[in-house]
Amino acid sequence: MKTRAAMVLSVALFLGIALVWTPDTAAGDQAAATQVQTGDDWVFEGCLSYFPSGARCFDVYSFDGDYWGCEQCGETENPSTTTCSRLSTWVLENGYWCL
Repeated sequence: MKTRAAMVLSVALFLGIALVWTPDTAAGDQAAATQVQTGDDWVFEGCLSYFPSGARCFDVYSFDGDYWGCEQCGETENPSTTTCSRLSTWVLENGYWCL
């Protein structure tokens, strides 16, 4: 029988994975595997971090109605559906825009 702390930790871990891996992310990975899209249609929107301190900021681009997270802020040279990951609405609403 699991202790209460172990059960709470298991649920928290499951929820953490569920928030990181969303159907939007899975669909983006599948789409990226079938067709690479690059070009002038990618619009730089700014830099975003998962942390309030601004640590590990990454470039955010909009393309084809979605937002994409790419490399470390200022280092993305050629954004594409294979070099960037589709961002969920949750990440955009809860992330921290870097200055």
